[in-house]
Amino acid sequence: MDGSCIHGNGTSREEEKGRRFLELVDRQSTLQQAIASKLTRLISEHGWDSDALRAELADLVAEHSRVTGEINGLDAGA
Repeated sequence: MDGSCIHGNGTSREEEKGRRFLELVDRQSTLQQAIASKLTRLISEHGWDSDALRAELADLVAEHSRVTGEINGLDAGA
């Protein structure tokens, strides 16, 4: 046996971790695009006077930080 932990569905822990990593990287990329879009709108259309856009941006940045932390946690568990 190669020592990999096989689960009932036939995937190893490393495969699951790799799949989760890719999902998180995809989510992180989506968040980065949304953050850039909101920043562009704040700068070009509204100045910094849009409370709604600032709140949306704050939420996106918080979620991006959470996803990045989870990605880093996956790396640390390698």
